[in-house]
Amino acid sequence: MKKLNHPNLVQLIEVLDDPEEDSLYMVLEMCKKGVVMKVGLHEPAKPYPQENCRYWFRDLILGIEYCKYRNLTQRNLLLTLIYRSAFPGGCAP
Repeated sequence: MKKLNHPNLVQLIEVLDDPEEDSLYMVLEMCKKGVVMKVGLHEPAKPYPQENCRYWFRDLILGIEYCKYRNLTQRNLLLTLIYRSAFPGGCAP
């Protein structure tokens, strides 16, 4: 993951190994705008404008295409794993 470099993928900054607790900690790039959509169980979802959705979908496909080019596969791509970046070139307008 450290070798991946694409504006539509969250950067892995560092991996920390804690042998005492048998744990690995991954330090990831901060996505200041958070998840794309947070919807509660009994809340109606407010749709985004079509232009925003088109932009985000394009960025999502470009990120997936880059992963495929690097021979990486993701079988469980979840909408809860899609974040918006506040930085230029990220996935949020």
